[in-house]
Amino acid sequence: MRRLSLVPVVFSACTRIPLMVNASVVHVQQRTVTPAHGTITSPQPGTPITNAQTGGEVISFGYTDSNWCHDGYSDVSVWLLNYAPNKGNINNTTGRFDDAVHQFGAYSIGNFGLPPKNPPPTTLSMPALTSPAYAPGASVYIAVVETATSCPPGNNIPPQYGTTSVELVIA
Repeated sequence: MRRLSLVPVVFSACTRIPLMVNASVVHVQQRTVTPAHGTITSPQPGTPITNAQTGGEVISFGYTDSNWCHDGYSDVSVWLLNYAPNKGNINNTTGRFDDAVHQFGAYSIGNFGLPPKNPPPTTLSMPALTSPAYAPGASVYIAVVETATSCPPGNNIPPQYGTTSVELVIA
């Protein structure tokens, strides 16, 4: 009798394992782009880029994170785009702009008095923009994607991405 009573227990445990695996896959697919984001404090909108053809121009950069999920560290990535981004331009699986002109880097901002791990730089060095699309008067955009990884409620919440940008003008 005991052997027969073990079979349903083993069978029951085996049938639950695939359900747990499938549930974790669903979470990965629910990453979202949110309207929440921090603020680019520098450069100012309309800042001219005077050495676009040769590159190397150094511009000031500042970003204040919003930390809308109350993470210990806010992960941000800084990009150069040739269009004004919106939430539909972010790859909601990777948190990246798939068609960016340039990525300046990925950084971590400490919150709640935590020491900085890899803070964003205070200046950015512009790449050479040699295509005819970057003639004087054309616009480029510095964009920041802020990634939140601990949004309540609960654990194992997939990342959420927020973005903001500022327009620069090729002089």
